[in-house]
Amino acid sequence: MITAVLLSGGLDSAVLVGEETSRGDVQPIYIRVGLAWESLEYDAAARFLSHASFASTVRPLVTLSVDMTDVYPAAHWALRGQPPVDIIVVAANGMDSLVLEALPRPPDTSVIDLRAR
Repeated sequence: MITAVLLSGGLDSAVLVGEETSRGDVQPIYIRVGLAWESLEYDAAARFLSHASFASTVRPLVTLSVDMTDVYPAAHWALRGQPPVDIIVVAANGMDSLVLEALPRPPDTSVIDLRAR
């Protein structure tokens, strides 16, 4: 049996690929829609799949392209790769900091300090 798995390069889909290899062969699929970060996601997915443990059960990564750029304004941050605001949460649940960040941080970064709450 071959299972197709949509692989984004993130943790959830990577775990799913690993789980499905215990059931049979996996065909990973990456979908491009025209967003700025897709080359980084694709590279992460390819690096993950290059691990020797997948050599016998995971087929080569297939890319499907569906151009969705026409549904965004041309200056939209998802097309430019510059999110409007990034968030840093300070001292949540006893941690010194939790940084939620996928792209370079713009100058208008928001900081939420939970120590005062």
